[in-house]
Amino acid sequence: MRPFTLAAQWDANGKPMPAIWTFADHLRDLGACLQAVEWVGDATLETAWTTCRRADWLVWLAGRVGVDRKLIVRALVDMIRAEPSGAAVEHACNAAIRWCDGELSLDDLDTVIAHVRLWRTTAIEDDALYTLLLCGVHLPEVAAAVASDVAVGIGATLGADRVRARIPFEAVLTAWEATCASS
Repeated sequence: MRPFTLAAQWDANGKPMPAIWTFADHLRDLGACLQAVEWVGDATLETAWTTCRRADWLVWLAGRVGVDRKLIVRALVDMIRAEPSGAAVEHACNAAIRWCDGELSLDDLDTVIAHVRLWRTTAIEDDALYTLLLCGVHLPEVAAAVASDVAVGIGATLGADRVRARIPFEAVLTAWEATCASS
C-alpha cells in the first residue's frame, strides 16, 4: 500500500509535487470493492470505521490491514452468538474463545471445530458459521465474505456494532499505520 503522500504530479519546473491520497484511494489500493470505495467517498478512516453499517466491510478491513486475529475472531463469535444456533455451534464458539485466551493451540482449535462439524445437530446453515470461525482464525480478510451472510441474519447495524465493540478504532488505526509504513 502507498503512504499517505506520494510524488505523483510534476510542477512547471519538472519537480515532483506531493499528491494527497484519500482513505478511498488507499482502500482501492488494498483491493476493496467498488461499492465500499464509493461509500467512503471523502471520509477519513476514523469516520468510515465509526459510521459503517456493513460488518463484512469492517471485518475485511481489519483482516486486510493486519488487526490482531484474536480481536477479529472475538468479533465473529459475537456475531455468530447473536444468531440462534445449537450446542455444536456454541461449542465451536467456546473453543474459539479459548484459543483467543491462549487456552488452546491453533491445531487444537482446528481439531475441535472439525469434530464439532461432524456431530452437529443443527441446520446446514451452520456450515457458514464454522467457515466464519475458521476464516477468522486463518484468513481474517476472507472471513468478510461469510460475515456478510451472518450480518444479514442479525441485522447489518447490529453486526457492525458487534465488530466495533470487539475491534476498537485504535487497533485498526495502529494496524493501518503499520501497513502504510511497510509499503
